[in-house]
Amino acid sequence: MRRRVAEPIRRIARSTRAFRISGHGPLLVVLLLALAAALPLFANPGLLNTRGGGDSPFLLQRVQQLSAALGDGHFPVRWMPDANYGYGYPFFHYYAPLSIYVAAFFRFLGASYVVAIRFAQLAGFLLAAAATYALARRWFHSAAAGVLAAAAYTLAPFHLVNVYARGDSLAEFWAMAFYPLVFLAAERLLTAAGSGRLPAAAFLALSYAGLMISHNISALIFSPFLLLFLAVRLLRHPEPRRTLLLAAAALAWGLALAAWFWLPALAETGLAQTGPVTSGYFHYAAHFRSADLVQPALLFSYDVLDGAAFRMGLVQALLVIAGLLVLLLTAARLITKTGPGRGKGSPAALTPTLALFVLFSLALATLMITPLSRFLWDRVPLLPYTQFPWRFLSVQAFFGALVAAALVRLPYRRWWLPPLLLLLLIAALGDLKPDYLPLRDDDITPARLAEYEWFSGNIGTTVSAEYLPHAVQPRPYSSAWLTRGERDSARVLKGEAAVALVERQATRQRWAVSSGEQGATLLLPTLYWPGWQATLDGASLPLQAAPGSGLITVDIPPGDHQLAIHLAATPLRTAAEALS
Repeated sequence: MRRRVAEPIRRIARSTRAFRISGHGPLLVVLLLALAAALPLFANPGLLNTRGGGDSPFLLQRVQQLSAALGDGHFPVRWMPDANYGYGYPFFHYYAPLSIYVAAFFRFLGASYVVAIRFAQLAGFLLAAAATYALARRWFHSAAAGVLAAAAYTLAPFHLVNVYARGDSLAEFWAMAFYPLVFLAAERLLTAAGSGRLPAAAFLALSYAGLMISHNISALIFSPFLLLFLAVRLLRHPEPRRTLLLAAAALAWGLALAAWFWLPALAETGLAQTGPVTSGYFHYAAHFRSADLVQPALLFSYDVLDGAAFRMGLVQALLVIAGLLVLLLTAARLITKTGPGRGKGSPAALTPTLALFVLFSLALATLMITPLSRFLWDRVPLLPYTQFPWRFLSVQAFFGALVAAALVRLPYRRWWLPPLLLLLLIAALGDLKPDYLPLRDDDITPARLAEYEWFSGNIGTTVSAEYLPHAVQPRPYSSAWLTRGERDSARVLKGEAAVALVERQATRQRWAVSSGEQGATLLLPTLYWPGWQATLDGASLPLQAAPGSGLITVDIPPGDHQLAIHLAATPLRTAAEALS
């Protein structure tokens, strides 16, 4: 009898030891922390409402419009067919769309719009936590360091602010998931040998491309840190030239993979009214942090009315300072023993080279948030498009989490590490007061979303309507669809004609036109944007933008005709897509 009872116990013990040794236990802790961070999203069946500091309903419009465009065969999606009060809007041409594709993926699997958005946010939490764990474990040679770094990053206030205060910032939130992934890929490339070099280069290329199509601004501010890391590591690499060429090829590969998005968006910026993006409220000069960089309370406040949410948390700051002290002492000892840059490290310790890089990057990211960096903001090209210096809180949170991981060098960590993880959870979520919007899928229709545009005054989920073509002067505030219910009604500007819509898809329309003896000039209820083409009875027909409204106008000869318009790729977009 004893043998029967003891044998299962011994088996359980052996399996537990194997589980612990294999490293899955710490990773499971990390994933549970990520689930805890996402738990408030699932506390209510409604959509998380962040209208005070972000417009979470924007996500509904983005997911619905992207899903509709994909369903009509428009890929890669560049056009919101029902935005701009029904006239259409080139939102996805300029706004990095990866996170919306992730939500649309869950939507196509059968999830509701609200659940699809939640799953996309949850996936971002899990990816950020797992990648940070893998990177810190590799650099510190310690699973405990991986757990602490992942916890510090996952629960970093700005990481959570992008979900719980800036609800429409799913793109920026997903970019933060790619920060550790890109560094992990770069580290693997630097240490790869033989046949492992090509997969390592592919991993870096895919990760870097993912960052660029997650959030273009985050890619802009994070890329210099990646380049600095590669330069620092290559200085003492045993094969610097070969590895440099491989790293350059991998980054070029990543640029090519993402070229379908960033190349047209950058080259065709002049087609849109992007001036307001860097002026007025959105000018960086009004958003620096100095003495108010850190919140003074234990529980982080998500209040955005005074900008309090766009700061470091007190526990986060204290954790970084403590890790900083440990890291400096450890690096000093290693340098003293082995000489600068030649230390091999020790358990739970970064090499001196990595330690100095992480410390410098943390200092630089912090500097960019403060007025001390004003001279850089005034001179560095494209940097003003970042708009808010506190966006560097994302980069600071990443390097701060790696600095905090140095605390595992302290003794008795099995006693203090669990309470510290609990403290991070409490400080990050203890003062969270989520609000929810009760919504069903039948509430989320193009007509209702157009009404939300009218209510909020934001065209196509952009506050300044910055993606409207220059022909649109002044910007619209309503449409015949909203005021008279005329969704598919073309106007006759000149002559006489009877016009009826035959078919409408996201980027295609067919109209039946019967014009009088003098012909007619039609105004179609669709915004003109380079790429729109027209055919009349199968033959090419010129079209143009109407002054003021910017809608498509075409001249129709006398008789009965079939008019078709479709959004085609311009030569630049075709080349960029072919490159990718």
